Amino acid sequence: AYEVNGEQDLWIKFQTENGLNYWLRIDTSHFKTDLAGEWLYWTLLAAFLSLIGSAFIAFFVHTPIKRITEVVKDVSYGKIPDELPEDKGPAELRLLYGDLNRMVRELQQAESDRQLMLAGISHDLRTPLARIRLEIELNKVSEESKQAIDADLDQIHQFINQIIDYARPINICLLYT
Repeated sequence: AYEVNGEQDLWIKFQTENGLNYWLRIDTSHFKTDLAGEWLYWTLLAAFLSLIGSAFIAFFVHTPIKRITEVVKDVSYGKIPDELPEDKGPAELRLLYGDLNRMVRELQQAESDRQLMLAGISHDLRTPLARIRLEIELNKVSEESKQAIDADLDQIHQFINQIIDYARPINICLLYT
């Protein structure tokens, strides 16, 4: 009942086997609250906890992406970046880190091979040219022929230098500035 003997509260009636009625009064003043205030409190608390959770998640998502960005930037500047840890984090990140590490190693190997090839080309082409020049100096060749051959040899040297200059790595830093 809501009211018994003029008193308003929550009333529960118990009846015994011999027909006696007992009433239990429950004070409802503790249950009466400002619902709007309660909703506002819980909404603000949920929003605050969501914000903290979002910041926490964003930090853990941002950190690996920042590391990947740094590695890519180092590679683009011609630097050798530190290896990324392939044994920590989610499986997708470990795979990506492994692929990036392998790419950096392969780029280093390709650069090393390219430099070795350029040194070999330079040596292999310039040595015969030096022998030709020496042969011309030692043999009796007319001065006019000697000058023409020297001009041809100088032109070949310029071609070699242009090819080597073209094949040298460019500093990509200049593209960002």
